[in-house]
This record gives sequence, structure tokens and C-alpha cells, in this order.
Amino acid sequence: MLLLLGALDCTFERRTDRPTDRPADSGQRAAALADSVRAVIDAFDAALLAGDSTAVLALLDSALVVYESGAVDSSRAAYASGHLQADMRFLRSGVTKNVLSSDIEVLGAAALALTRYRISGDSDGQPVRMEGTQTMLLVRTPSGWKIRHIHWSSRRLAPPS
Repeated sequence: MLLLLGALDCTFERRTDRPTDRPADSGQRAAALADSVRAVIDAFDAALLAGDSTAVLALLDSALVVYESGAVDSSRAAYASGHLQADMRFLRSGVTKNVLSSDIEVLGAAALALTRYRISGDSDGQPVRMEGTQTMLLVRTPSGWKIRHIHWSSRRLAPPS
């Protein structure tokens, strides 16, 4: 490689007119990006809980695909006319959702968010106790992060003894 560089007559110099990519700088940037993704997910959860379908839909990419309980909503419009109302109704029915863990990784113009949660309480007079996972893929658009894919999976937990 040194021979090739010598043959090309390349000169390397240290540039001092731009900030360096120190680990702290890149770590701070990664944290800020993850925080911006988390803000979209938090706004989505809050809108679902408030029953605000307009706010929910504003956070979703038009190419959204939702996997939920073995069903597929293959667009934002399909989710709006399908599971959205049931999702909002369930979260407002008297249950509490607690996040157990949440990890976000920003990968350029996309972000992956992996969340584990527990839901408990009463829904329509029936006791509910479940644990689930939520996978979200967000894409960076000119208007900010949008949710492109959601996959929810859950399982019922045994009643407390």
C-alpha cells in the first residue's frame, strides 16, 4: 500500500479547520439522535392513549406496515381503518402499560426501536395481565422521523398467586 501511495504522489496532512470526531462528540450525537427517535415513539404512545387518531397518523409513514396478533395492516390507511381504533380503545379501557426495557439504535436514515412492556389492569370488566414486545422501524424524512413498521407481539401472564 505504501508503494501505491508513493506512486500516486499523495500527500496527507492533518486538517485543523474542522472539528474532530472524538468519541464524546459521536456519543453525544448518537444520544441526541436516539432521543429524537424516542420522542416520536413517546408521542405515538401518548396519542394512542389520548385516543387522538389524527396525531397517531401524523407520526406514521405512508408506507407503514403493522404486524399485530397475526394480522397485517399493509399501509397507514389500512391501519387507520383497521386496528387503530381497537388499539386506542384497549389502551383507554383501564389498563396500564409499563415499559420494562427500550433500546434504540440509529442506523443512518433509519432507526430500530426494541421495547418490552407489561400491561395489567381491567379491560371491559376482564382482568388483563400480559407481557409483550414492540419492534419499530423509523425512517428519517424531510419532516422528521416517521414510523415505517410496527410489530407487536404479546402473551398472557398467569394471574398473580
